[in-house]
Amino acid sequence: MGPESVRLMRAIKELYPDVEAGKMVDPYIAACNAALDPDDPGYNAALRELLEAEVLRHSPEFDNLTTRVVNMNQHYEVTPEGARTIRDTA
Repeated sequence: MGPESVRLMRAIKELYPDVEAGKMVDPYIAACNAALDPDDPGYNAALRELLEAEVLRHSPEFDNLTTRVVNMNQHYEVTPEGARTIRDTA
């Protein structure tokens, strides 16, 4: 994984120290809290890489719940492999 993806996983781990499979996380807020710029193209590339590596995945359940909420950040579900990967990120 690229350095931006590792930085984003560290940010998620910091915001969600008890990360586990099935947990919903907000990588945008995690990036903001870690002084990463979520509006930078590197953030989008890192998020895309985490989705492609199946560390995170879209959650249709969450998408259905938030269709009526304006200005809410997209949340993603942590996969079982993703939980291990994020926990093991140094």
